[in-house]
Amino acid sequence: MKPLTGTSTASMPSNFVKFKGTEPAKGFKPYKYNNNYLLIIPQTEGWFEVDSIDLTGVKSVNVTCMWQAPPEFSFDFEARLNAPDGKLIGKGSMPVPARNAQMGAAHIKLDPVTGGQFQKIYFVFKPVNPKGTLTAGIGGLQFDSK
Repeated sequence: MKPLTGTSTASMPSNFVKFKGTEPAKGFKPYKYNNNYLLIIPQTEGWFEVDSIDLTGVKSVNVTCMWQAPPEFSFDFEARLNAPDGKLIGKGSMPVPARNAQMGAAHIKLDPVTGGQFQKIYFVFKPVNPKGTLTAGIGGLQFDSK
């Protein structure tokens, strides 16, 4: 038998998406902190886009939020395909955090998306009964099969 020769490499993307600071957005502003980019959450509604995501087998996404002072109101997020007003594939919210909490997450349960295609996902932010000034950012997204 002839020996096998050659090499190949396969790379699997992480289920955690970090921001590059160049994401298309309305209202969200990139901010570099410790060599990582956060997206600063707007005071009113807004959206940001992540590109080249295959949602096959993905059932939820967590939007990781952090702040200097805990917000006094909850946030709603919608996940939409290919446009800020595109097909709604999921909704979630982050409840009002505890007074000493430094971070939290909005859990978005997603409808099944099949086809194995890479798509743009838009995350639309909607504050719920905003009170005071919001000083918070999003540190990343974690996609999950649960």
